[in-house]
This record gives sequence, C-alpha cells and structure tokens, in this order.
Amino acid sequence: MGKRYQSNSSFIIIRSAIWIAVMIVYMINIGPLLREPESRPYFVILGLVLFIGGMILLIMSIVDKSKSSLNESEVNYRILVETSNDLIANIDRKGNFLFMNNAYVKTLGYVKEELLKINFFELVHLDDLEKVIQKLSALSDKQSVNVIECKLIVKSGKLIYVSLNASTISGEEVSDATILLSIQNISDRKQAEKKLRESEQRYRLLSENSNILIWTYDMGFKCTYVSPSVFKVLGYTQEEFMDKTLDEIVDTHSFDILMQGIMEEVALENKEDRDLNRIRTEELMYVHNNGRFITCEMTATFLRDSKGDPIGFLGSTKDITERKKLEDDLKESLERHRLISENAKDLIYSLDFALNITFLNDTVNYNLGYEINEMLNRNFSNFITNNSLNNIASIFQEELNNEEEDGINSSRVRTFELELIHKNGSIINMESTNTFIRDSKGEIIGILGVARNISDLKKTMAELKSTIEALEGYVYKISHDIKTPLTSLANFLTLYLRKKKPELDSESEHYFERIKGNIEIMKNLIENVFENYTHVENRKPDVKDSVIEIEMR
Repeated sequence: MGKRYQSNSSFIIIRSAIWIAVMIVYMINIGPLLREPESRPYFVILGLVLFIGGMILLIMSIVDKSKSSLNESEVNYRILVETSNDLIANIDRKGNFLFMNNAYVKTLGYVKEELLKINFFELVHLDDLEKVIQKLSALSDKQSVNVIECKLIVKSGKLIYVSLNASTISGEEVSDATILLSIQNISDRKQAEKKLRESEQRYRLLSENSNILIWTYDMGFKCTYVSPSVFKVLGYTQEEFMDKTLDEIVDTHSFDILMQGIMEEVALENKEDRDLNRIRTEELMYVHNNGRFITCEMTATFLRDSKGDPIGFLGSTKDITERKKLEDDLKESLERHRLISENAKDLIYSLDFALNITFLNDTVNYNLGYEINEMLNRNFSNFITNNSLNNIASIFQEELNNEEEDGINSSRVRTFELELIHKNGSIINMESTNTFIRDSKGEIIGILGVARNISDLKKTMAELKSTIEALEGYVYKISHDIKTPLTSLANFLTLYLRKKKPELDSESEHYFERIKGNIEIMKNLIENVFENYTHVENRKPDVKDSVIEIEMR
C-alpha cells in the first residue's frame, strides 16, 4: 500500500514538473512573438490551452491523492478489523453472514466457509435467542444497540458469554440495510463475576454466622461497619454497636491497652521502613449488652488509601472466653502434675521404641542417684539388669501381640518387677506399671512407666517370711506338746472303758464318752489353729473350722 501511494505521488510530481517546464518555455518565447500582430491570437490560444491543461493536471493530482488516501484508509481499516480480538461481522436482516473477521474463526472454532453457510441466529443459545432477535429486528436505519449480553454456542458445543453491539449500514433500499455486529467475548469476566459473587456469598455467610466479629473504624474512632455476628458475640444490633464509643464497649484497662497500641502504631507510621501489612493482636475485655465481661482476641490493621496512608482501621474480634478457661484449666492441670511429678517419690519415665529414655522426673536422683541429664536420651538397658531387660522385651512383645489380636485399648496397663542399677552399683528393686504412649490416631509411639522402689518392702517381706517360718516351728512344737497328753488321755479312757464297761452303769458310761468326745474336739481345734496359721498367706480361715460348739447336757 505504501509503495503504491509513493508511486502515485511521484507520478503527480513528474506531471507537474513537465507542465511547469512548458510554461517556462512559453513565457520565455512569448515576448518576441507578441510583437508580430499575426502571431498574437495563436499564442493567446496556446496560453489558454496550457493553462487549462495545467488546471486539469492539478485537478487530476488532487483526485489521485484523494483516491490514494481513501485506499490507505480502507487498508488500515481492514487491518484493524482482521486483527481485532472482537468478533466483527456484517449480516443481513435474516442473519446470514456477509462478512466476518478472523476473530470469529478463532473464537467459534469454524472456518469462514462454514460460517458463511450458518445463520448467525443458529449460534445464539436458545435462552437468549428471542431477546437477540427482538433487539436486532427493531433496528431502524442508522440506529444502534449498545449492549446485549447473551450466550453463543461454539463448534465444540461449549457456551461462551458475549457482549453484543449492533448498528445498521444503509443500502440503496431500506430493505438492503445490513447489520454490523461487534461482539466481545466476556466469558472470563463472567467467570470472575461468578467467583466474586460466590466469594461475597461465602463472606456474607461467614460474616452473619461466624463467632468472629468484623469491623471498621475511621481515624476518629467512629465505627463505620460491623458484621451481623456482633449480636451473636456481644448481644448488640449493628446499629447499637456502631453508635457506641470505644470506651463503652471495653473495660477501662482494655481501653488503656487500645490507646497505647494505637499510639505505638501511629509512631511506627513515621518510619520510612514501616510495614504496610503489619497487624496487631491484643486480648481485651469486652462488655456484653447484658453487662457481663467477655474475654476477646482483637486483631487489627490500618485501612489505607492508594498512597498507603492510613484512613481507618480494619479488624476482627473473637470471643475466647472458653479458650481462656481451657487454657487456665490446662495450666492448673499441668501445674498440678508438675507438683506431683516433682514431689512424688515414684520414678516417672518414658521410652521410645528403641528403649531410649525420653523423659524423667526429678525423683531419679532420689531413687537411682543420677541427675536427669545423666540418663536422658540414653538407652534404658544401661540402667537395668540383663534379667530385667529380657523380662521387659518378653512383656512388651506380649502386649504388642495383644494389640494386634484385641485392637487398640488405651486403658491397657502391665505391672512387673524391675531390677535397676543404682549409680553406686547396687541393685534397686522396683515395681513398674507401664502403658503405651499413643498419637492422635491411636498408634503406639512409646512407653510410659511409673516405678516404685520396693527394695525395703522386699527386705521386709524376706524378714517377715523368716519370722513366719520360725513361728511355724514354735507353733508346731506347742501343738505337739499339747496334743501328746491329750492323745495319751484319749487312749487311756479308751482302754479304761473297754476294761470297766461291764461294771459301769449307763450314766457313768455316758459321762466317760462325753469326756472322750471333748478330748477329740480339743485335738481338732489345735490342729485347725496350726493349719490355718501356716496357710494364712494362701487362704482365709474357714468359719466352720473356727467355731466350736460344746454342748453340755
């Protein structure tokens, strides 16, 4: 296009130069020739011819230049149309395509030959077809429709959202007028709007139903917005809360904390390296509408203009009354357990699966003579006898097998005796009660044990056993010494009765039998006392054996 325009310009310049040259020759020669009367008419006619020719050349130059400019404009317009991202097309009143740019091909997926065979209205989704036909049919000469939002169906069957602008192009007849369509693909914008609406809906639901209060204040500490959750958290309506000043919604101490924090934040604003995204969190005591105090966690930051200067405050307030109560209860429980752990004489320890010691309480020095750091992270096998180590391995394997068979049982415990090695080398007998340490899923991650020193108890039990054995011998001797005369007496009575029975009357015989019977009862009594004593550790005395009824008739 540019080369053609340049060639046309050059041709115009050459023609103009020739005409100027002819005129110069004419003017040079016209003076002498005008002196001859018979030559004057010819030169006047020649001058007129040259003038008219020059004017014709001038007009032709202007026309050529106009045509060249027009061609250039057409080419530029075509380039703009073909390279535009908007879908530009010309259709007749029936919707048949007369022209479409390349954007139609890229966006709709058809080639131009296919589109020329398709009616534009076939591309419009059925939901929007009536609206589009009505708008386009109502267009009169030189009218335009600014925006029609509708859905088009691309070749793949997918829907795209578009914004349609239409205007009429006049023809020789009214019926020949066509419609120029300019369509912009707004699918991305629609998707963004949908996500924004969903986000706003989620925010509204959170704002209305959350236990977190969201608010904004201007720099004069006037509340400009508060979320509907203010009623759930503090018992105020939005209007009631927004009408209150800061010192009316928090207690005096919390108000002082607020003012101190604001002054500190304003001071930070004067620094060149200030963090524009910083936030501040404080625990404040808010006043509920019913008058009670609520512990809340307030998080706030500055609202800023486009230059980054503060124009207000944005923040949230969360009721942490229950959390604070749980924290206080937890602190109290931990303190209670700390006191128990530090003051109890029992050794509390924990092991990982490799039997490495992961925790010890302070009684380790009392029980074994070591400092905590001397045993912590070392293997438990360094501080127990081989017999105890083998016993522990066997017991824990049994418990792991029970875990596989019976499933998770967090209340399962096992008690057994351990022989621990004191720092001085002596053996300390301890009774250890153990259970598994589990993670949140119930998986075993270690072993927790509480061990009690039973060395003194073992010594006492041994001494008691020795005493019992000695006592048993003494009791046996006593019972033998008592039973011997009774046996002799019983035998004597038996012999006497056998020899004198014919001489005795019935009453005497009855009394002798009663004496013999009571002797047997006393023998049985002594035997029962001895038997019950020697088996006191294994069974309780039989009540029947301990009751003796002697009937005197």
